[in-house]
Amino acid sequence: MADQNENPNADMLSRRMRSGRRRQESDAEQTQAMDPADLPSAPAAGSGASPASGPAPAASSGRPSMISEEEWALINGTAPAAEPRDPEDPVRAVEVPRGRQESRWGALGVIGTIWIALTVPFVLAAVAVRAVASPLFLRFEYFWRPGFPADEYGWSAEERQHYASYVLGYLHNFDGSRYLADVVLPSGQPVFLTEEIAHMQDVKFLISLLYLIAIVMGVVAVIFMLLLSRSSAVGVRPGLFWGSLLTLLGFAALGVLGALDFDAFFTGFHQVFFDAGTWQFYVDDALIRLFPQTFWVDAGIAAAAIVLIVAITLLLLNLPRRRRRH
Repeated sequence: MADQNENPNADMLSRRMRSGRRRQESDAEQTQAMDPADLPSAPAAGSGASPASGPAPAASSGRPSMISEEEWALINGTAPAAEPRDPEDPVRAVEVPRGRQESRWGALGVIGTIWIALTVPFVLAAVAVRAVASPLFLRFEYFWRPGFPADEYGWSAEERQHYASYVLGYLHNFDGSRYLADVVLPSGQPVFLTEEIAHMQDVKFLISLLYLIAIVMGVVAVIFMLLLSRSSAVGVRPGLFWGSLLTLLGFAALGVLGALDFDAFFTGFHQVFFDAGTWQFYVDDALIRLFPQTFWVDAGIAAAAIVLIVAITLLLLNLPRRRRRH
């Protein structure tokens, strides 16, 4: 069954035309009842007198005098397209910005959405790495973490905090390997061996590369966000949604691998990013004494928790919304 409000404009015009016809019939009856002497006389031809005020004569197109030009255009199907209406208030027209009148998935929308989606995992990974590679996380491990293994060769928690802070400082400064070579024990003996310093150089390169990629992609992603929010109907929500979903899937896969066999996962990770024989040390070497396996397990859990919390928050805030049916 058809909706009675399917064409409100046609109903309005029908009522207008019926009202106009009734008005003309009423005027005609009043005119017949009047004395001919009381009727206004027509102006003489060429006298220049203007006709009495009243309804304008019908146009040559056949438009009745009681119908306006807009309504006559609606009847004949020549009216311009109606402005979009707010579903909450059908009387008020919705203002559509010029920039959003373009195609929903133009080139800018596709490229920007893909870029933002790929940026999210790198930025979250960089944030997580920076969080665990911090003095606060070191202090938590050495002083507050229950069950953290003590150094079997005599370093106290304060000494481990002191020497480990040099490692973190080296990862985030612009100094060369000499920075770690100058760290010595009270006896004057170097804390870190040459092989350990070489390994930390490789670690510093990887972390710096991650930071650089995250910063560059993040800056470009912000530019895309500004452009999409102003000149595209796509917006930034799809990119953030797919980026957070991609991050969750990737880190979930890594988490499952780490939970199944952490030793195998740890070894495989180092084999991918480091040359063979450059990342394995003796239990009495400084890097093993400062960063035992428990530290890496805790660091992996903390980094994963940071990434998952932020990614889930982004996912929930940018869930696709269903369009309303009008």
